[in-house]
Amino acid sequence: MNWKKADRGLGFRIRIVAGSSAFALLALTACGGSSSPASSAPIKIGGVMPLTGAVAAAAKQALDGYNSYFDATNAKGGVNGHKVDYITQDDGFVIANTIAGLRQLIQQDNVSAVTAFGSSNVLAAVPLVTQLKVPMIAPFAFTTSLYDPVIPYAFPVFPGGADELGPVVKYFQAQGFKKYVIVTRDDPLGPSNAKAYAAGLDPGELVDTLTYPQGATDVTTIAQHVIADNPDMILMYTTTPEFALWYKTLKSLGYTKSIFSQQASADPGLPAETGDSAMNNVYGSVFVDQFSNSPGWQQYVANLKKYAPNANPDAPFTIEGYLSAMVIVGVLKNAKGNFTPAGLETAAQTLTNLSTDGLTPPISFNETSHIGTKSELITEWKSGTLVAVTPFAAP
Repeated sequence: MNWKKADRGLGFRIRIVAGSSAFALLALTACGGSSSPASSAPIKIGGVMPLTGAVAAAAKQALDGYNSYFDATNAKGGVNGHKVDYITQDDGFVIANTIAGLRQLIQQDNVSAVTAFGSSNVLAAVPLVTQLKVPMIAPFAFTTSLYDPVIPYAFPVFPGGADELGPVVKYFQAQGFKKYVIVTRDDPLGPSNAKAYAAGLDPGELVDTLTYPQGATDVTTIAQHVIADNPDMILMYTTTPEFALWYKTLKSLGYTKSIFSQQASADPGLPAETGDSAMNNVYGSVFVDQFSNSPGWQQYVANLKKYAPNANPDAPFTIEGYLSAMVIVGVLKNAKGNFTPAGLETAAQTLTNLSTDGLTPPISFNETSHIGTKSELITEWKSGTLVAVTPFAAP
């Protein structure tokens, strides 16, 4: 196994897990986590993220957000006198490494709570955190399978599936779009996203449902099929780089109608990736309000400038990483000094109306609902400028 570790005070440590041999060195005990830290000892929170691999750019954006909020919290004395020690492992976006990394964090680093990145990776981690009874707070995942039905040790902040896409479809229907084509990448979440889109459409509105290979470098043939279907709107599930490829391909083939792809098409770097500085008819969705200049937004920008000066404050994953860290700290404060895994699980489940100072509506969890918020903003690119076209909406 090859290990790489970088230290940055109490706020940030990275360990990279490489290869399946990681499992051989990990204990297979049935319980994990730490006791509550004594006196002013740091509170250990563990995170597994793909800091290398296909989605490393997005994960690094999220990490800037996490670190900025944790660093700002530590600069003010931490939580009840305890600094937050955020220990992060790189899994390369490989599920086996996600599981190995989380097990290492829980059983050897003795963290009190964990996070992970990527809906499929997070879902794969549920049996482990359930077995070891360590809460997974604000994981970077967007799927209803993580909270419907309630999973005892999982506390996601952001919605997925029909909860995310239902309001989007309703908005487009209200705007007069009548014919839709669904296009998804062929990863494990593609079918559920296609199903969520289709569930919101009326009979006769869905013209076609297509998939393409994730990581594709040429989508011309499938794009020609889409154009032949002549939709008013293309509903996509993809990544930002792949959306850029689709956009350029469709444009080269003469497509001028509308297209939507969740966060992938709300990325502020999209004009640069597509080479179109006057982009129009491209819609997206975000979970954090970056448009109203709320007190929370102003503080976020200030913290990012101080603690991650090279980060882009408009990057959706950075904003969402920052908000995720805010929720984790909110749970720590609600724990009232009991920073054990059991204490944080109780604190998460009783978190009520956590204010984000306008970044989102208040965040809450309870025994019957483990989703922090179901609200989102729908965005549109107008002549190369990203704007919000709805207020926060929830199903």
